[in-house]
Amino acid sequence: MSGILLLLLCLQECIGSRALAGSKRTPEVIGVGVTAHVSVSYDESYSVTPILGAELRDSGGADHEHLWPAFQALFEKVLTEPQYPVRMVQRHFNNQSVMIKMNLFKTSQNTSIPIKFKGMNKSVDGPQTLQNLIKYGESAHDSNDTIFYFLTQYPVLEENRRGDNVPRSLGEISTRATFCTTSVSAAVVRYDLTKGDYWSTEEATAHIMGVNTGIRIRPWERMDMKLIFSRCYNDTARESEEEPIEV
Repeated sequence: MSGILLLLLCLQECIGSRALAGSKRTPEVIGVGVTAHVSVSYDESYSVTPILGAELRDSGGADHEHLWPAFQALFEKVLTEPQYPVRMVQRHFNNQSVMIKMNLFKTSQNTSIPIKFKGMNKSVDGPQTLQNLIKYGESAHDSNDTIFYFLTQYPVLEENRRGDNVPRSLGEISTRATFCTTSVSAAVVRYDLTKGDYWSTEEATAHIMGVNTGIRIRPWERMDMKLIFSRCYNDTARESEEEPIEV
């Protein structure tokens, strides 16, 4: 009897060890050769950002020259300048074996996109601004692997019709699973440049790519992302097609 119990204990330990090893299995690498082209619009809230110092005040507001490297640091590029917090959206995905690239190709201040929340000069209506951003994206006629972001340092609010009717504060509001489809991919994000907190931007990007939450990509969400990426233009596939054949 003791021998049988010992055998059962050994089997249980072996099965448990295999299950643990399986749970630590490296996730499948996806997104290789896929590039998300990033278009950033922003409002006047960045014209008084202390982190950019006197340069913006002297130039009369937030301009392309000074904000471009700051937004690059958010999405794609490691910078050595200490004044720009490096919180890359691309790095977050790459660390989870989603090897997409983020390419910032346009930034511009745009006063026609944001809708102020019920007359509040320093609060943005999230849902209405998102609809304006989608219309802006439709008029741009860019490729379907383009993501349009509207960034603001003002609170992003949403109407709340329950309880005390206090508006909900949003970190982001975005389209869902629209990347590389016929629909515009767009996100309205509150991004505080002085803190460099990129979580809301990363979460919005994850939603656009078919993930419900951006903190951790679950196995079934990875499969959804893989399907979405299969519809995208792929640099690696194009390069392999153009390689000369040796004879």
